[in-house]
This record gives sequence, structure tokens and C-alpha cells, in this order.
Amino acid sequence: MKFRFCGDLDAPDWLLAEIATLSKVNAVRMKVLVKQVVQYGLTGEIDYEKVSKMTGKELGGHSDTKGVVAALHFVLSQSAKYDIDDTTLQLEIQQLGLPKENADALARTFRESKDALRARFAEMAFRVNTLATVEWRGDQMMAS
Repeated sequence: MKFRFCGDLDAPDWLLAEIATLSKVNAVRMKVLVKQVVQYGLTGEIDYEKVSKMTGKELGGHSDTKGVVAALHFVLSQSAKYDIDDTTLQLEIQQLGLPKENADALARTFRESKDALRARFAEMAFRVNTLATVEWRGDQMMAS
């Protein structure tokens, strides 16, 4: 099945596995977790200890926590990249198996931070430097 947040491609297998893990988290903690991942997308820093404490009971261990953060970062960054709206994201993430309450929390936070994420990703995009100066010289050869 094709998903718009994946660029009209199939969802990666690792994402499907992490969605199953993510469905164990309750909706209130999901909202806080998504806000932490948005902050990670904007600043590049995340407090894994805080995230682990928050999700420690629902998730198995540190590797599950990192996998969930990676999955949420993938979903949010790809959704911002392909400029999809929050209702489409909500429907597609539910089709992948995330419960409705968790999908609502994800879509709501995405709606609030979409413009900031797109602006940050535009800053980080590869760009060719503009031409600063041009110097030229003309030589003429005279035959004897």
C-alpha cells in the first residue's frame, strides 16, 4: 500500500515494526513523546533519559525507546518533506496500525509544528554557494 508521507511509496518494514511498539504507549505520553521528537527535529538534541523514564513502563528497554524515536522522527520529517496535511497523516498512520488516540496526538502536534519543521529542513537543505566575484582576463597572441 502506498502512503503519501512516504513519498507515495510503501512504508519501510522497520517502521511497521516500530508502529507496533509505539501502539503500546498511551495517548498522553505519546503527545509528550512527539513534542520531544519535534524538538529533536528543530534543535538536533534529545534527552533520551527523559524519554526513557516517560516510556519505560510501556516499552521494553533502551533500544525500543530509540527505535520509537527514530520512527516518529521519520514520520514527522517525511510528512513535512512531502507537505501533507494533518488529516492525511492521521488516516495513514492509523492504517499502519497506530491507535486512533495516538494518531490524533501525533497529527495535532504535527499540525502545530509543521511550519517550523519545514523552515528548519529548508535551512539544512543542500545548497550550492552563490557566485561571489568574477575575475577575467583577455590575452592576445600576435604571430610574427
